[in-house]
Amino acid sequence: MQIFDLKTTRCPEAMIYVRRALSSAISDNFKGDLQLRTIEQSMKRDLPYYLAQLEHSDVKLISAITSPLEESVKERWLEDAEAIEDDLLNIDEQIIFNIKFS
Repeated sequence: MQIFDLKTTRCPEAMIYVRRALSSAISDNFKGDLQLRTIEQSMKRDLPYYLAQLEHSDVKLISAITSPLEESVKERWLEDAEAIEDDLLNIDEQIIFNIKFS
């Protein structure tokens, strides 16, 4: 399984990155599972809609799970300079999408 973690990336950049990653996977004939992790809440609406518009019917959204964002993850992002405190204000969950390419 490949993991694509958007960390604190927000829309519109988050969806731009996702569209590029999915397009690249399709053009490279990637087969297998992709786990997409994000804190961007609009992705719950936007990703299923985007996948439904793809002409490539071999890409399926298997699941979308909302889980608590652990404090240790937030701390690691701050330590690694992948986020600033303001990025994480009022953020307490992460959405994990599982996508199948066949």
